[in-house]
Amino acid sequence: MPEVLIVLTVAWGVMSFGAVYPWAYWPLLGAAAGVGAWCLLTTRPERRMTALSVAFAIIACVIVMQLVPLPVRLLSLVSPVTGKLLREYALGYLYAPSAHALSMAPGQTALGLSCFVALAMFCAGAASRFDANHAAKVARAITILGIIVAVLGVVQKTSGTSLIYGFWKPFHHPYQIFGPFVNKNHYGGWMIMALSLTIGSIVSSVSAAAPQKRDWRGRMLWLSSPDASYVVLGLVGVPVMVTALLMTLSRSAMISFAIAASVACMCVLSRARRRTTAITLAGAYAAIAAVLVSGWSSLQAVTERLEVGSGLSLASRVWAWKDAMRILHDFPIFGTGLNTFDVAMAFYQSQPGAYWNAAHNDYVQLLAEGGLALGLAVALALLIVLRISLRRLIEEAVSDSPAFWLRLGAILGLVAIGIQECFDFSLQLPGNAVLSALLVAMAVYGPDRAEDLRAARQRN
Repeated sequence: MPEVLIVLTVAWGVMSFGAVYPWAYWPLLGAAAGVGAWCLLTTRPERRMTALSVAFAIIACVIVMQLVPLPVRLLSLVSPVTGKLLREYALGYLYAPSAHALSMAPGQTALGLSCFVALAMFCAGAASRFDANHAAKVARAITILGIIVAVLGVVQKTSGTSLIYGFWKPFHHPYQIFGPFVNKNHYGGWMIMALSLTIGSIVSSVSAAAPQKRDWRGRMLWLSSPDASYVVLGLVGVPVMVTALLMTLSRSAMISFAIAASVACMCVLSRARRRTTAITLAGAYAAIAAVLVSGWSSLQAVTERLEVGSGLSLASRVWAWKDAMRILHDFPIFGTGLNTFDVAMAFYQSQPGAYWNAAHNDYVQLLAEGGLALGLAVALALLIVLRISLRRLIEEAVSDSPAFWLRLGAILGLVAIGIQECFDFSLQLPGNAVLSALLVAMAVYGPDRAEDLRAARQRN
């Protein structure tokens, strides 16, 4: 039952326009927190992710510190520039300056804190709940969801409509929509995560079945199994998902996925028992997929998109990054407050004729909003995730467990979105953030117990 709710939570996030509107993100956050709490309360203590939970708690504490009202004199000592800007931004602070939080906009920071706490509970709960069997089921459901989202994107793009689902017109830049998303880059961010997980899930299913289909009879029996049906669905669905990704013409998403897919291919070939057979089959499938993708999408448009205008777009982003660094210089310890970049840029915007309400680089924006305190806390959490996931991955590689491939797919999805975040802000959408939290859970969930391994073998 929790696995169903996990998938439904992710589905709501992507189908509700990426959960960018209050009517969408409040139910999403409530569902994420509720599912996470249920998983944590019903999981045996030894499977709870203590180190990860502690890292999440440290991040939450730093954000709470940004919300604590401080006397004006203390505020001027801790963050001298805050008072100066508040006198221009907050009318109440100008005429009745008694106390104020470090955050320039405490309401927006409180919203950011709510998002983080809900997603952290979702991630920790899912990681505690997962074993090889549960993770595989959720990954397969995400594959089906990814195919549906891909079809929606292809239909919307080919129809030429500027309406989401045929009826909703976004207020800002309706020409940027793609599928259920207001912005094609954000769609690309969701799709690269779903694609990476799907590829890992397909290889994991094939790897799990390999020992049982050594002869022709075994192969035929396997082809009639639910696992084989999923593999066929995935192999058909991947070209559709890749086509949708290419049709977005999102440079950051295409490049990020290309890197993740290249690493996945190298891992498959390096670990294949019969390398010649693996190369032949992988090459044949890649050729067929390439023909399908080239027929469904315009590769010339993709090439032109990668070549034309990229320098100008990057130059504009660099301008925004420089402004963000100026914010960090003036707010080095605690930043301007989580989720307040748009407020701060009202004072630091320097590019003529432009206004950046996001830095288009979440690492730079995180430092501007959270300073070194939040930056170090997030870095600690990332190091813990990296340490746990790599340790689990090595253990599964040594034991030759099929779960290796599913965990690798989740890790590559995180790597891909991490690369895209250098040039975009897809993870600021709650609908994308909840999928990334799920990938973190799949990357770090605990090692399989003996009974889990037996159940996985029986299922395959």
